[in-house]
Amino acid sequence: MNKLFHFCFDNWLRPIMFCTVAFVLYLLMIFLDHFSMAIYCFILFAIGFAGTFGSAVYQFSKGRWKEGILTLLILVATIIAGIIGMSIFFVDKR
Repeated sequence: MNKLFHFCFDNWLRPIMFCTVAFVLYLLMIFLDHFSMAIYCFILFAIGFAGTFGSAVYQFSKGRWKEGILTLLILVATIIAGIIGMSIFFVDKR
């Protein structure tokens, strides 16, 4: 379990890339009108969001301040992208 934890969070780019891919898949499913798949992609996006936050905490605990701050800045961008994505999902398509 410890090896899995270090594999997921030691490299600070892995959770960010997972979150980015999940968000792109989410937008793709919305544009292709596959709303049931969009819900699953949003769940993956939420898991990636939590992983990104966990990565930031892990980076701070290891004393990697630059990576931790960069991860938190990307996390804020992820929050903004998530709000935009949710608004796209709930906008009435005519």
